[in-house]
Amino acid sequence: MPRFKSRQPARKLAYRKRHLALSSHDQVRLKRYKRIICFLIIKKQKEGKLSEDAVRFLGVVASAYAQISTVSEEDYEKASELRPSKERDIDSFKASDCRINFRFLQHHLHELVTLLGFPRVIRFKNRRRMSNEEVFLRGLYELVSGENQE
Repeated sequence: MPRFKSRQPARKLAYRKRHLALSSHDQVRLKRYKRIICFLIIKKQKEGKLSEDAVRFLGVVASAYAQISTVSEEDYEKASELRPSKERDIDSFKASDCRINFRFLQHHLHELVTLLGFPRVIRFKNRRRMSNEEVFLRGLYELVSGENQE
């Protein structure tokens, strides 16, 4: 019998497993299903018995809740191997995205990286490494948008 893991919202997961998270739409549906299940259970406790239609509806809602909120362990392991790539460089963006996100043309970004003299690989205090283009793009995006990217 397969084992199951519960899915969590993205804010509770590490970056490499964010794509396995519950979407906000799924979270809203789960809240709605949970309310229906609680309502039917309370109704059963008050009345003592539910009609056949209510029992059937409870089964459908409970199975939908379980299907959305869980993922099999095999699927979880397969999906975690297909994690998204974090490494970004200037060429990974479209020309229009460069203009929108960084306020520069793509070929100007290449020139800026070389003119600013970033080292090829940058090491941080936590021993993490990033390419010079990625550090430059993150910093530039933070300056343009005002968001704190950490």
